[in-house]
Amino acid sequence: RELQAEGMLVRIQGRGTFVIGPKMQCAVFELPDVSEEIEDGGGVHTSEVISLCAIEPESPLASLLVVPDGNAVFHSRILHKEDGTPIQLEDRFVNAGEAPDYLKEDFTRVTPHAYLLRKTEVTFVDNTIRAIRSDDESSKLLQIDPSQPCLLLDRRPWRGTIPVTRSRFLYPGDRYRL
Repeated sequence: RELQAEGMLVRIQGRGTFVIGPKMQCAVFELPDVSEEIEDGGGVHTSEVISLCAIEPESPLASLLVVPDGNAVFHSRILHKEDGTPIQLEDRFVNAGEAPDYLKEDFTRVTPHAYLLRKTEVTFVDNTIRAIRSDDESSKLLQIDPSQPCLLLDRRPWRGTIPVTRSRFLYPGDRYRL
């Protein structure tokens, strides 16, 4: 019972008691900028800015990046393409205190990743990767069937204890691999 309470065992009525293995955790050392990745593969990167704005503090989206009091949150939604084919839908929430000029940048010329590397300092990055199905709007932008599996990378860079950004990268499952 003690081991079960600590999450080391699971007991299933009529089947037995089983050891739960350690939680999977691995380090992803490098996730390159999508434009570099495409160009390194011989393709041509283009991007389309779907939205670029400040988020109202009352908006439910503001809770995706909890920032120190008084800091605004910026949001960008950008569709990245390889040779004209959508390959990544990027939703990025930015701590305005860390990148106050974010909304002034032309993200058809430079990716948010490249811009933020120049403008911010990051000491820690938390990545979560999972398979999902996209919502209707994302499916239309990525030009995929809504039932097609996608890869979602949720990335949260920090400067000490201060969140810098939170990015959610959605890839069609058949167009991308890590």
